[in-house]
Amino acid sequence: LARDNSIITDLFCGQLLSKITCTHCNNESLAFDNFWDLALSFSKSSSGKTHLSEMLEQFLKEEALEDRSIVRIVKLGENPRR
Repeated sequence: LARDNSIITDLFCGQLLSKITCTHCNNESLAFDNFWDLALSFSKSSSGKTHLSEMLEQFLKEEALEDRSIVRIVKLGENPRR
């Protein structure tokens, strides 16, 4: 990516790494996505307070894809049309 020399970009722009690992063959797929904001969920703890670190932890936690959401991870050199 070309560098945007802006204080706004430096403060508010970021990049997420998404990693998908196939549970059958252990192949991995990586994707980088730029962002200007994150959609964080607000949930009150028992103390009635919400902490940013907890919201980020929830946003970044690992999740398993359900069968209907399975993504095929293709090995290098493999024809995906087979």
